[in-house]
Amino acid sequence: MAKNKNKQPGNKNVKSGTTAAARSGTAATLTHQRIAERAWSIWQNRGCSPGEDERNWLEAETQLRQELGVN
Repeated sequence: MAKNKNKQPGNKNVKSGTTAAARSGTAATLTHQRIAERAWSIWQNRGCSPGEDERNWLEAETQLRQELGVN
């Protein structure tokens, strides 16, 4: 009989769809600082265009939410 991986010792909190950061035990969280750093990077990659602050911020937040598996 096959055992469920979720019930093996050491894997109590591992579920399908869990992020790599969560599985490795590191606390990957969506913070204001992380969004700001990503938005700044996006701004630079887009040629430092003025007036794109909100667009860059929203793109950064979207990217990080997808990467971290945050709703």
